[in-house]
Amino acid sequence: MVDIPELTPAERKLIAAAAKGEFADFTTGDKDRDDPANGAAWGPDRTLRAEILCLLATRAVPDWPLHWHGIQIDGARITGSIDLDGARLATRLILRQCFFHAVVRLQDSEIDFLSLQGSRLPGLAADRMVVKGGVFLRNGFHATGEVRLPGAALFADGVTVKGDVFLNDGFHATGEVRLPGADIGGDLDCSKGKFENDSDDQFVLDCSKGKFENDSDDQFVLERAKIAGALNWTKVKLVGNGTISFHLASVGTIIDDEKSWPKKDNLFLDGLRYTMLGWNSPTGWRARKDWLDRQAFRPRDFRPQPYEQLIKVLRAMGHDRDARQIAMEKQRALRRSGGLKLHERLWNCFMGVTLGYGYQPWRAVVVLFMFLVLGGIGAYCAAERGIMVPAKERVYMAATYPPAPPDYPVLDPMIYSLDVLLPIVDLHQESYWLPSVNKPYGALARWYMWLHIAVGWIFTTLAVAGFTGLVKKD
Repeated sequence: MVDIPELTPAERKLIAAAAKGEFADFTTGDKDRDDPANGAAWGPDRTLRAEILCLLATRAVPDWPLHWHGIQIDGARITGSIDLDGARLATRLILRQCFFHAVVRLQDSEIDFLSLQGSRLPGLAADRMVVKGGVFLRNGFHATGEVRLPGAALFADGVTVKGDVFLNDGFHATGEVRLPGADIGGDLDCSKGKFENDSDDQFVLDCSKGKFENDSDDQFVLERAKIAGALNWTKVKLVGNGTISFHLASVGTIIDDEKSWPKKDNLFLDGLRYTMLGWNSPTGWRARKDWLDRQAFRPRDFRPQPYEQLIKVLRAMGHDRDARQIAMEKQRALRRSGGLKLHERLWNCFMGVTLGYGYQPWRAVVVLFMFLVLGGIGAYCAAERGIMVPAKERVYMAATYPPAPPDYPVLDPMIYSLDVLLPIVDLHQESYWLPSVNKPYGALARWYMWLHIAVGWIFTTLAVAGFTGLVKKD
């Protein structure tokens, strides 16, 4: 036998509305007065005891019939603690724009539907909660402490939490999980969580005002989200082919691992901002390239921001080499996207091969060295065939190589190649020796000399510009 406390007028109003399937509406119509931020000052006419709510939700009092619409309250102050841990509630619980004095407890409970839209409370403990329908924490929902929300589906548009949100070990979502507009003052911990969905979107950290939003297919949505602490995305189990989107979100630290990343073309990172990667998160450029390569891009719709953000973070963390490699990968990805015209693709490829897009100017030095050796071999072979002749007219008329006048500069094939190749030095070889076009293969040697000169000018300029930082890297 349940002891039924004496009911207040507000509580009798609630019981009557629940029997009819109507809202027990305690709002006044004044926006400021109805703001749950001012709920502590609400009077007895809109105050309900948590004890009465628990008795009604569990159908503990036979004389209090409960309509299939469930318990529906708008604008009430709830005193005491709603403690429904382990309860089996075959009903809906809608507490809209309410003010709670204590943490709402729903651990190990079963419920058809839960909505705390626009409400203000110290916290929510719902570990291992099973929800047949959905959980709505949106439209100004505000929690000053921890929010722990395991369950089947979660809708939390506009949720404000000053503490942490836990969707971690033991969390199993087989439906949608939505936290658009979330403002989380602590961490969002999804470690060891399980997200199961075969639809298009599986985990969405999306701030695009609904750009990737789908009411039927989304599995995890955080539009306009801000997470002051860390996003823990480690040991996450993804079942199905849903997408993971962190579009336009703001996160303090990303803690992740490679096994928790989605499949290729199932990741959206555009607009994601973060300050660092966790100490045990992958920071090597190859692993992070794989992370970036999993993004879903439409043809000709390359998004550079995810690359730039990662470059910035890696540099700030001291991983300069990895940051440079990612910067080069950004340029390659741009070329592969198909958004460049033919001449732009050719230039992109040329800059990548020759300078590493300005991040590896030593490549130009390697090209110069290769031509130096090739030119030296060519000059030697040309000299052996008698193609090289003195460039000075009066000497040319009297001698060829070999021999030449005793006081005439001797041809050194490697020095000759270096003199022709580098426009910034004069080693007194190019001005004294020249391939003769009148000799067999002389015209070919002359053409190669011009190519040698052109290559020298181009790659010397590129090398100097690269090492001095004059080449635009982005």
